[in-house]
Parts: sequence; C-alpha cells; structure tokens
Amino acid sequence: MIMMAVLAMSAVAQNNRIYIEDFEIIPDSGVTVPVILANEDTTCGFQFNMKLPKGLDVKKVRMTDSVSNLGYRLEFHNDNGDCVVIVYSMNLICCAPGTREALTIDFCAEDGFKGGTIKLWKCRGAHPDNSSIIMDNVSVAVSVPQRSLIGVPIDQKVEKQQYFDTNMHPAEGSSAGKVATRTKD
Repeated sequence: MIMMAVLAMSAVAQNNRIYIEDFEIIPDSGVTVPVILANEDTTCGFQFNMKLPKGLDVKKVRMTDSVSNLGYRLEFHNDNGDCVVIVYSMNLICCAPGTREALTIDFCAEDGFKGGTIKLWKCRGAHPDNSSIIMDNVSVAVSVPQRSLIGVPIDQKVEKQQYFDTNMHPAEGSSAGKVATRTKD
C-alpha cells in the first residue's frame, strides 16, 4: 500500500513543460524566440496550440539541432493567429528527460503593434507507449520597448488636413503649405 502511494506521489510531482520566455519586439520588425521543452519524462514528441495577439504574426518555425537530429518531424499551421505546432517521431525515437531549446519561432510585428499576450494551450507530450503527457497552459507577455514609442503619437489621430499660406491663414492652392492638425482622443 505504501509503495503504491509513493508511486502515485512521484507521478503527480513530475514537471513537464513547453514554454516561451516573455520577450520584446519593436513594431515593424522581427525577432527569433526559442521554445523550451523541459521534460522530466521521456517523450516521443510534443504539441501545443498558440493564440497570437493582434498585430503579431509567425514567419517561420524551425526545430533546433537537438530535436531535428533525433529525426523528428515538424508540422505548423497558422489560421489567422490561431496556430498549431506538432513535433513527432515516426520511428518512436524518444527525447531524453532534460531542458532544451526545441524550436525557434520567427515572430514579426506590424507597424502599429503595441504588445499583447501569446497563449500556449493544449500543451501535450507523448510517452513511448503513446500515452499522453499533460502540460500546463502558458501565457507569454510580448512587450514593445518604450524607446520605440518615443515621438510616436499613438494616442492621437489626424482630424483634418488644411492648407495655410505663408502668414498662416487658411488658403487654397498648391503654393500653400499643408499642415495636419491633431487632436487627442
């Protein structure tokens, strides 16, 4: 009876995770971010769903050498920011317990991106007997560095454009200078 309780406790205490560390990205640019597999169990593959915030997209997903050298295959599907990543072995080659960079993801941010949260959910692994390894869902904070926002009026919009003459009186015609007036929301 005691032996069964000890075995049950050790099964509950195991920690298997797939995660991405919080990161920064500058609007209208890209960044490569590692996906970490931290498994205490031997696994023959893993998968997760990923929900992207508006204005962030995935350009490419690649396996690292530590995973691709095992002969694993990668499938990636992106349906408007709802992504599915699956890494598996057709030959049931196992990934030993440990912590490793398993994938890299190239993210790109649109020009007006202001940050958000990536959700990793349905994180799963597979034991050699093909039973599931359930992993926790993860939230990843994606922020925009403050220095990239300096001088950008993100909370203002152009209300109207008007032409002025050299004395700053409203004017019409091509010789007048065009000035955009702004108002706060």
